[in-house]
Amino acid sequence: MRYQILILPCVEDDIEDAYNWYEEKQNGLGELFLKDLIIYYVRIQKDPEIFNKVTAHFCQARSRRFPYVIIYEILTTEIYINSESASSSTCLKDKCAHLPAKHTLQTNRQAS
Repeated sequence: MRYQILILPCVEDDIEDAYNWYEEKQNGLGELFLKDLIIYYVRIQKDPEIFNKVTAHFCQARSRRFPYVIIYEILTTEIYINSESASSSTCLKDKCAHLPAKHTLQTNRQAS
């Protein structure tokens, strides 16, 4: 099966804010944050069910390195990423549901 990761525009805005905050704290820390996210996105693409379900529809991957949680929903061929920082208390999918995906990551995976 071919999974496509869709990252909503407001989620990318949240990631950009986090990147800038980390870069202000220490030069290069924002880059480490982005690399950490990419590692998790690749893991999610390879096996979307690897991380815990938090509701009937959503899974979460909690970064070990940064106070960041990636909340995502698995659909037939798509995975919607809804990332929240540890300080965020709102569900980004609710805030952004009407917006089209801004960024797409793709991988090939054969269904078992």
